[in-house]
Parts: sequence; structure tokens; C-alpha cells
Amino acid sequence: GGGDVNANANVNVNGKSTTRTRIRSEKFNADLLDLDTYGTKEAVEYFQSVESILGKEVVKPSNGHLMTTSAKDASKWGTAASIWPIKGAHYAWFQDGGIFYPRDNASNIVREDFIIDGKDCGRESLEDALRTKGCEVMVTADNFLVVPASLDEELRDALRSSFLV
Repeated sequence: GGGDVNANANVNVNGKSTTRTRIRSEKFNADLLDLDTYGTKEAVEYFQSVESILGKEVVKPSNGHLMTTSAKDASKWGTAASIWPIKGAHYAWFQDGGIFYPRDNASNIVREDFIIDGKDCGRESLEDALRTKGCEVMVTADNFLVVPASLDEELRDALRSSFLV
């Protein structure tokens, strides 16, 4: 579990009490090697094979979690949210985009199929991956902010006006 960035859940607006959508801070949870995540032995075996390929990298299934650029895909796992990793964030994704699992030709994956931020500079940037429709990105971080999709544009506008992005 995490703490609330916005501690006031009930906000009085024009004399009416409403429940405000929250931005939460959560401890990072690596779950790709857990059977409960995808519910199949095949998924666990697949991520174990990715682990062996990325074993020496800073981000891998044993310390990673998947994010997607698709709100529709994210909503399959619960309420869609924008994830903002904090402190110690590292990323990996397939150079050709797409999802991690299930993946076509999963048995033929090699290290060169992945982009690791800070290591494969010049091949592709995280920005490229985040602009690709339906791309999953593996991330590791100490913790992260969870911004409900309904607040995402408001947050981006505030950051732009603050010269942060």
C-alpha cells in the first residue's frame, strides 16, 4: 500500500461534499514472476526466460513491473492511471514496441530485441516508446505516483506551466 499525496478525500465544493479522486504514492511491487499476476504457468516460464536474457541488466522481471501506453489495456487490470516512477527508475521495452506477454515468437527473443534506458542510447528513447500506441514498458523504481487518468491532463498542464516538462 501507499500513502495519499492528496490527504483530503472529501472536498466541499459549492456547499456540497464530494469525494475527490486521489493521486497516491505507492511502494514499488515487482510481480512479473508471480503466478497470480497472469494466472498461468506459461506466463511465469516466459518471464523467467526474459529474466535469464536480462539477468545482468538494471531492470528485469524480478525487479520490474509493466506499464502500458494504452489506457484501454491498463483498464483491464483496474482503473487506468498514469504511473510516474520516483527515485531510481529504470526502463526496458521491446524495440519494436508491443506487449511483453503474450508475445509472438517468444522463444526467439534475444537481448538485442530490448531497449534498456541509459544503455542502448541512440537506438530509441523512452519518449519514442511512450508515444507508441499499445507499447508496454518494464520499469523498476523505489516507488511511484499513481495519477488517475481523469487527472492526467490537468497534471501535465500544471507541469508545463511550471516549466517542468
